[in-house]
Amino acid sequence: TNPDVFEIPFTDEQDAAGGGNAPAKDVIPASVEMLNSFYSQVEPLYPEQSVDDVHSFDSSASEDELPACGGSTPSRNDIKNSVFYCPDDGYFAFEGDYLQHVYDDIGDFGVTTLLADPFATYVQTLQGFPGVAKNADNARLGADCYTGGFAQALFDELLSSETVGGTVAFSPGDLDETVEAFIDSSAAQGVRKDLDVTFARLRAFRDGFFFGYGVCRANYANANSSLDQPSE
Repeated sequence: TNPDVFEIPFTDEQDAAGGGNAPAKDVIPASVEMLNSFYSQVEPLYPEQSVDDVHSFDSSASEDELPACGGSTPSRNDIKNSVFYCPDDGYFAFEGDYLQHVYDDIGDFGVTTLLADPFATYVQTLQGFPGVAKNADNARLGADCYTGGFAQALFDELLSSETVGGTVAFSPGDLDETVEAFIDSSAAQGVRKDLDVTFARLRAFRDGFFFGYGVCRANYANANSSLDQPSE
């Protein structure tokens, strides 16, 4: 049978005039506030994070200006066009020009999606999520699933942000922006099997979105989960 189609309306004339996008300067602060709102509801161990813990970098800068993590500086290729969490030093970082491209060419929820994944990784470290240290594929899919759970809570209007004035709602096309952001991120980081990786990641995101954050640990915290053979 044909799938159900759900149209999300703009919330007001201002939302429609901006194409559903918050001003660029507000996207990172609002994303951090929404992620704090979500994880404070679902994870008792979670301490709220500050926008001061989120740093922009330029991978083409001199080596001494690149973000160090755990006493060493990652290679340019490893951090180019990336958004990541540094567990040793407890900060989040993103390539400024890359997320500006995502905002300009995809939309604000593309940026939020890519920032949500390292926040999910941070939560996994708090939980001792199996695979964070030994199975990167396992942990990545689990993080994508957590991000899907976050998106579900946003869809259900359960999250808030002072930056954008209180309870936050989806705008038309926000979930499309998630799909585009995953595809773009894979290509921008030079992933050779970007379609395979993206389909696996989107399946994990879909699990979290449709079935909730609570399914993610059961589905992805095991050694059999991988980017090539995602959990059904």
